[in-house]
Amino acid sequence: MELEASIEIDQRISDVWRWSVDHVRNHPRWNPDLEFEQISGGPMGLGTLLLATSRP
Repeated sequence: MELEASIEIDQRISDVWRWSVDHVRNHPRWNPDLEFEQISGGPMGLGTLLLATSRP
């Protein structure tokens, strides 16, 4: 599956980037029904693999 979305955010790009690279921890703040787990090693970046699980 491929998903693409865009949104305008009224914040500095550095603040948005810092928040988004910690996606695994921050995602439940806006969607508590989906849980993410990083399944690749190293820091979050291009090529990072995540496992998404829908909570019942």
